[in-house]
Amino acid sequence: MPRINSQRLLADLNKLSAIGRFKIGVHRPTCSGADQKARAWLVGRLGTAVLDAAIDGIGNVIGRSRGPDPRLLLGLQIKLQPEAGRLDDALGV
Repeated sequence: MPRINSQRLLADLNKLSAIGRFKIGVHRPTCSGADQKARAWLVGRLGTAVLDAAIDGIGNVIGRSRGPDPRLLLGLQIKLQPEAGRLDDALGV
């Protein structure tokens, strides 16, 4: 089973939470520039994880495995409630 690189995970969460930073939290309303930038950032990160990644017509970010290996399905939102905490939602992705 793959091991999680906790330092890389925290660095990624810090980068994502910097998009739309507001006061001590994050503000990325749906379809805002910050929301679109965060989705594009996630597509890029999925690409580095050797996944074919894209954003569908309603804004879902989807990463698909390129190989026959076992798969894992995760779902969560990276958009936030107004003035949410730094790790709200994104931690689950």
